[in-house]
Amino acid sequence: MSALESENIPVIGRLMENTATPLDRAQQTSLALWAVMKAMVLDAVNAKKRGHFFTRNECEALRLQRRIPDQTAVEIGAYVRKGYSADGTIVLAGFSERVKSS
Repeated sequence: MSALESENIPVIGRLMENTATPLDRAQQTSLALWAVMKAMVLDAVNAKKRGHFFTRNECEALRLQRRIPDQTAVEIGAYVRKGYSADGTIVLAGFSERVKSS
């Protein structure tokens, strides 16, 4: 999965810097695969508390065939606060600097 990580570093870097970044279909697909991979990692970390959401077969299909599980939606958009969010697994890390809203 490191290849998936590596191919997304430039796009993720621009997005984290809040740089408008048009994505072609291949970049959208790759970024969606990366996001699901990260969701699967967070799912595995939280599995002791609530069990697994993704099955082993779904994880293997993503790893071996780059296939997103059926009935899985990926939405990518801007996050208006300073921090990171992984809402599907209820993980939020805010930064101390406050952002003025308009």
